[in-house]
Amino acid sequence: MTKIVNHKWERIQTDVRKIKDALGMPVDEGIFETVAVFKYLGINTTASCAGHIDRITGGPYVIFQSHDNHQLLTELKSIGDRKKPEYKEILHQIIRNNISEVRRILPYLKSFYSNRIVDYNQRIILDRSNILNNCISCQGADLAYDLTENERVELLKLNQTEIKAFIDHIKTQLELN
Repeated sequence: MTKIVNHKWERIQTDVRKIKDALGMPVDEGIFETVAVFKYLGINTTASCAGHIDRITGGPYVIFQSHDNHQLLTELKSIGDRKKPEYKEILHQIIRNNISEVRRILPYLKSFYSNRIVDYNQRIILDRSNILNNCISCQGADLAYDLTENERVELLKLNQTEIKAFIDHIKTQLELN
């Protein structure tokens, strides 16, 4: 059986391997495929983490926003005054752009959870509480702050497994396996 090579997928994976954060650190290996799949879907990721016990994180996350918002955010800062109509207009455009990004993920979440039953705290959510960014994470990740170390380890493993299963689901739908 001949394997079909997806050059776009290979190129994106190579590009993601080159990403470094402000401290020069690469994308965490445990969230690498998630970032790569988002990039494959044309989603602009801005931060990610695989989750770490020593930092009391209960699970992985990916923060993303529209490519179109970089210039708009610059304009927003230059206006400064939140009461000005042009500030509000730009802010609303940023929000609309970010919602467009969310709409790219929603069908995959819907199909992923159509027959999947997991604990509510493990379920992947889209967080829009920061209107300038979108974030996917697991519902109960913040519970890690109130857990013992052993419980945090277990929560992190469950949430990492859930994110991986979600990304594997998307990869299957996109035929990236």
